[in-house]
Amino acid sequence: MDSVNYKTMTGSSNYKFGVLAKIVKHMRSRHQEGDDHPLSVEEILDETNQLDASSKIKHWLLSEALTNNPKIEVTLDGKFLFKPSYRIRDRKNLLKLLKQHDLKGLGGILLEDIQESLPHCEKALK
Repeated sequence: MDSVNYKTMTGSSNYKFGVLAKIVKHMRSRHQEGDDHPLSVEEILDETNQLDASSKIKHWLLSEALTNNPKIEVTLDGKFLFKPSYRIRDRKNLLKLLKQHDLKGLGGILLEDIQESLPHCEKALK
């Protein structure tokens, strides 16, 4: 694996990582809205209004960036989903998770992790 020197990166690298950051942010917001079907790279670029991305950037997204990103999950058919910190779908799952954490003595769970993991979390947290 090559080591990356961020101080010597060019503008093109900044653009590539900007594309990736926009994708991860979009995938997170989709998940938080309860939209959990996987998308192809073309569908993601379409939804994020980045259809002008070159084939080189698409290849980088497919071969490295999305497949190695800890916040993105690759499905068996090669599509992509947001990968939350915890697999919770509703209020019951949240209560079960909190109870298990307490029983195992694991301490607290960050509110940000719950907000990121649970679609429509405001309603469940009430």
